[in-house]
Amino acid sequence: LKGKKEELEKKGWVIIKNVFSKSEVQTLREKAALSTKQGFDRKDLFSNPNLTELVYDERILNILQTLLGADPVYFGDSGYQIASVVGRISGGFHKDNVEREDLKGHDWLTPYTIIRAGIYLQDHIKHSEGLILRTGSHKFTDLTKGEKVNAPTEPGDIVIWYLTTTHSGNAKRLKFFKNIVLGFDGTKSFTSMLYFRMQKYFPFLIQKAEKDRIAFFLTYGIKDHHLDHYLNYLKTRKYAVESWRNSPYNAELLNTIKDKKITVLPMAELVKDIKLEGLEKK
Repeated sequence: LKGKKEELEKKGWVIIKNVFSKSEVQTLREKAALSTKQGFDRKDLFSNPNLTELVYDERILNILQTLLGADPVYFGDSGYQIASVVGRISGGFHKDNVEREDLKGHDWLTPYTIIRAGIYLQDHIKHSEGLILRTGSHKFTDLTKGEKVNAPTEPGDIVIWYLTTTHSGNAKRLKFFKNIVLGFDGTKSFTSMLYFRMQKYFPFLIQKAEKDRIAFFLTYGIKDHHLDHYLNYLKTRKYAVESWRNSPYNAELLNTIKDKKITVLPMAELVKDIKLEGLEKK
């Protein structure tokens, strides 16, 4: 992990190689399929009995402590996606922080500390449906700034980025012209227009996914004002409050992390008195 914290601070994203073994990757794929079959796909990972341990996996905690410089705080923002179950994965460059368009807003005044970890359980060095990131974009609100990069992840890797980093799912890798990174940034740029036209008129030129796309996403912060600000924002979002209420943690579950270097916030309890009426849907 040497130099990874500096790399994250400079680029806005970083890849940690070979965190999970091939057998662990296959097990995670099976657990995702089982979770959907058992109806746990709408719960966060910590309250999903098949995947609870992923939230506080010692290897992940070690990475988080290095990158964040403090013990991580988990607040129930996690889940997984199976492409064949959820359908098309949305594309389009975006950010996930609070002040996405206001560079003078709270998120941009001090170094940002909320990060998301993506665990993609198939190859995205040669195949499509991975993640596109804009290098250095965590310093700008403009979605068109920063070099576009198809995150070259392999099964077992973890890719981590700030919520302020511009990114997009549903990456399309071309069979030829492999240096072209397709992605829609809301403009009429060449690559934005090509992104849609290639899928509609020339799908045979796009490298397909290696296998059914399965990806896990986990969000962490540290005990600071950025986390407070983000949680206050999420408490105004109906989807977040409903998700938290659907994922309660009992005392036995919370007891599993008592000796771990992680804080888990019992969000279901903390939002139980919030009225859903009037909350923003998105």
